[in-house]
Amino acid sequence: MSVPFELLSLDHKKWYVNLVISTILADNTVSPTEVSFIKSIASVIDDTGEKQTILDLLSKKQKPPLVAPPPGIPLAILTAIYMEIIQILICDLDFDSKERLFLEEVGKLCRFEKSFLNKLLEWCENGLKWKQQQKLLVNPGQADNNFGVPVNKMTSPQKSWYAVILINCIMLDGHIDQMEVVFLKAALSFVENKKHQKQFAAYIRNRMAPPLQPYPGSLTRDIVNKVMMEAIQILATDQQISLNEQALLIRIAEVCSIPQNEFVKFMEWANQGVNWKNSKDELIAQC
Repeated sequence: MSVPFELLSLDHKKWYVNLVISTILADNTVSPTEVSFIKSIASVIDDTGEKQTILDLLSKKQKPPLVAPPPGIPLAILTAIYMEIIQILICDLDFDSKERLFLEEVGKLCRFEKSFLNKLLEWCENGLKWKQQQKLLVNPGQADNNFGVPVNKMTSPQKSWYAVILINCIMLDGHIDQMEVVFLKAALSFVENKKHQKQFAAYIRNRMAPPLQPYPGSLTRDIVNKVMMEAIQILATDQQISLNEQALLIRIAEVCSIPQNEFVKFMEWANQGVNWKNSKDELIAQC
């Protein structure tokens, strides 16, 4: 269950946005993997002034005070919000005791029964174990927890190549939703070749995707792995990986020169994540 914002009042949305900001700043830093959550909350509030307030809080690293949710939020939606908070906290694999205490405090403010809160925290622990495996796939033997694709280390042709992969992932189902627009804009923003920018825009307008090609020049294995990991996470945003998505991932693995045995590990990890995310529906159903 995703958070159905259309069912929330303006006060509910403001509380949600402030909670997300507090969550992102729980460790007093904003990691690269938390940036996508910052982008997503901007679409929840329509008012320009409120959006500027959000940006000001983040730029100053000023955490809004934690307060109880306003009346009227159904328990199932409150649980879905709480589970989204969990995903933010574990996204950078830096879930320490302070963040756990933060999560417990939010749970108390939401007035979850202790036994139910313990189940939610157990779900968090399972997700953290799943995320830990990401490190072994992308950066084996390294301490780097930044899983974003470092486009600053790519040549201009490699940036265009990477953009093609993103567009293929996002355009696979033939339509664009709000979350996917964020990825598309990002894909086009770092493309330096103006001709390619126009070509990509034309593909998107026609609900098509440019053909995949092997990456130009040379790329380190960890960068290629990060590209593969990002493709998986884009395609798994709807909590499933369809046959068409699996076929695209196979093709991406080919152009990334990822060996079959390594690709199998990536897909095993992806399916574990899908199962973990889907398991939240079972908990929400208990509300």
